[in-house]
Amino acid sequence: MTAKVKLTEKQEGFAFAVGYESKSYSQAYRENYKVKPETLDSSIWVRASELANNSKVTVRIDYWKSQRIAESKRAFSWDFKEAEKELRAIVKKNRNDLIRAEQKNQSADPAIINTSISAIKLLNDTFDKITKDFNDLSKRKEIAEVEILENKNEVLKGSLGNKGDDEKISIELNL
Repeated sequence: MTAKVKLTEKQEGFAFAVGYESKSYSQAYRENYKVKPETLDSSIWVRASELANNSKVTVRIDYWKSQRIAESKRAFSWDFKEAEKELRAIVKKNRNDLIRAEQKNQSADPAIINTSISAIKLLNDTFDKITKDFNDLSKRKEIAEVEILENKNEVLKGSLGNKGDDEKISIELNL
């Protein structure tokens, strides 16, 4: 169990600004330390860089980065099923709008047509990506199964020793 690293309030503020708020070292330094207006930017950069390279501060910056990433993952929990559901709803609504326009002998709104085409294209792209990912996974599984069978074949050959010279063990797989 590791003890919690104790930082000064200024160091903690610096680490938070850099890690969580994604601010530059110089920005974070200016916000958390008293910097005179006449201080050279190069001096601020050197001090901020030294601070960021302090092992205790570095650990805390990494902690705040991981917190930011975890929070953004929670905030953006959009998956393919949700995307597909929304895109299908757009296509259905626009299809109904296009049918109504046709029934009234009116021209369809170009925005509706473009949105429908874009939604259908995104659905197709999503399907292609899922299919590719599935095929890649299936291929990796087949390769692993072949390697296992080849290893078993080698073990069997080794267990037969010299007494089975006339016998052959072979496994053929067509992928």
